Amino acid sequence: MCRADSNDYQIPTPIGGVLPVPRVYADIEQERRHRKLKFAASFRLLASFGLTEGIAGHVTVRDPEHHDRCWVNQYAQHFSTTHPDDLMCIDDAGAVHHGSGPVNTAAVAIHCGIHCVNHAALAVVHTHTAYGRAFAARGCSRRSIRKRVCSSRIMSCFAAISSCWRPTKVRASRKRWASARPRSFSTTAC
Repeated sequence: MCRADSNDYQIPTPIGGVLPVPRVYADIEQERRHRKLKFAASFRLLASFGLTEGIAGHVTVRDPEHHDRCWVNQYAQHFSTTHPDDLMCIDDAGAVHHGSGPVNTAAVAIHCGIHCVNHAALAVVHTHTAYGRAFAARGCSRRSIRKRVCSSRIMSCFAAISSCWRPTKVRASRKRWASARPRSFSTTAC
């Protein structure tokens, strides 16, 4: 019988060098400064790719010290002009703990909800693009590549937002749902 060596469970070195190691910070403030700097750079990157529409959209990143808080961009500030000093730290209720300026209520509702439910989510991005607007203006649903994947994603989306929206049609069995052709669904508010 083979015996396992301790080296058998180590990640092999890839060709061309070693794997990157997460950076270790001397203190929380240094990590916060670094995270805010990279966070502000992500806004400019999104703007350079055209993934913004005027002042619409928001991005959040979790605070390294207070995990119930996140950093968000100011409302009505274009992504290309975002600087680390412009960012605001908010909690789940939208109360501002650091920074000044208006906070987008949609950012609080969407992002704080995601950060609250998914503790592994470090950052959340929500943008309004010209591409998305053109696609939505067509008024037709997107064809799925795999019916089973799309139907399960639709069901999980409905399950996640069931407290606010309810589908008007409900299938009798999940198996029948998965085999059905994807359709557009009408929803009614609670």
